[in-house]
Amino acid sequence: MVCEVRGAGQTQRGVSYYEDIPAEANGRVSDDIAKICIRCGYALDNLPVPRCPECGQPFDPANSGTFTRPDELFTWRHWAQPPPAWNIAAIVVIACLVVYSASTPVHDLTLMTCVGPVFAFALVVDFLVRVGAALFAKQNALPQESYASPRRKGRWLVLPAFILLLASVHATEWPLRMRFGFSRPAFERVLLGLQTGTHTNCGAQRIGLYAVERIEGIPTNCRFMTGFNWVDPVGFTYDPAFSGSGSRTRVRVAPGWFTYEE
Repeated sequence: MVCEVRGAGQTQRGVSYYEDIPAEANGRVSDDIAKICIRCGYALDNLPVPRCPECGQPFDPANSGTFTRPDELFTWRHWAQPPPAWNIAAIVVIACLVVYSASTPVHDLTLMTCVGPVFAFALVVDFLVRVGAALFAKQNALPQESYASPRRKGRWLVLPAFILLLASVHATEWPLRMRFGFSRPAFERVLLGLQTGTHTNCGAQRIGLYAVERIEGIPTNCRFMTGFNWVDPVGFTYDPAFSGSGSRTRVRVAPGWFTYEE
């Protein structure tokens, strides 16, 4: 039985790549050429039906645009694909690290500052190569099924969304403001207790969403040290007069509250 494949405004005779294969097509696939699934890389040899048993992607043995071959794994056909799952997972992990790092006062997470940019650069290069391969395929009228699987098109948007996330973090410091906003009531309760003498613990403690190592500058210009930026103590300071108290005030996170780095 012959069914129609619709793509790029054209119709060709063959197997529908995005719908179920008809029962009449369940003949043994030709094994003259070694075939590899264009989606997951599974070997497509000696199959009773033209469909990948690993991911379910159908293919047409007569159309080389619906599968790849071992000698093509590093050609445009391999790269003209949306980013794979590992790529998306890496972007999500880096995005989480970026948001966490940006939520700390005078943020400087060693993993992000040393390792993150290297992985981010590799992901950007990988994405640009894939975009270039896909554009090359379109311009040369190569089989679109090789790079335009509808169920995977959304993956093209992940890296641009990640870049927008980085831009928003840099422009607005929203992770820091949001995390401190949730923690501000706890900080102000401790501050009031320090000023009235009902709170005497100035050592390590948990205040809101932050682990505070020590509290200094009581009763005025209180400083809550949350850690170190390489070697310098960093944290939050309550300084309504904005004197700085010998520390470099960096970001105003709430009325009277600022980050500092000594």
